[in-house]
Amino acid sequence: MGGLIRCEVVPVASINTFSVVNGAVRITLKTGQSWTTLTVSTKQTSAGAPPEKSEAGTQYAHQFSTVLPYCVYRGENMSFYEDCCRNGCLVKYTDANMRTRILGSKEFPLTGTFEEVAGETTTDLAGYRLELEATCLHPQLIYKV
Repeated sequence: MGGLIRCEVVPVASINTFSVVNGAVRITLKTGQSWTTLTVSTKQTSAGAPPEKSEAGTQYAHQFSTVLPYCVYRGENMSFYEDCCRNGCLVKYTDANMRTRILGSKEFPLTGTFEEVAGETTTDLAGYRLELEATCLHPQLIYKV
């Protein structure tokens, strides 16, 4: 996979339908809801869903991690991201090969942490680390518009 060129997030409560057919997913949002674009650093952002084999079968650890730069966010929408971490969300990302994928699902949304990241000096704030994960029964899905 190439670098990530676009990342978006939506709270699971905003999802109307989530249907999977042949490894691809179609998602419709409730009226008035939309995906929120994340301004991310490509060097500090990772996404994936490595398989984990067990006696019960294969599960996939959907993972997303990024640092939202302070110069862009300045503490705006902190409650939105905290709500996504607490109540669950989905991440849609596009890689350099123009493949758009979904992490998480309506039944198994991503949850995690949202915290401040120190900068180069003790009084400096670099941004906010957003780390999300979920265990799903499927690999990351291809997003169909």
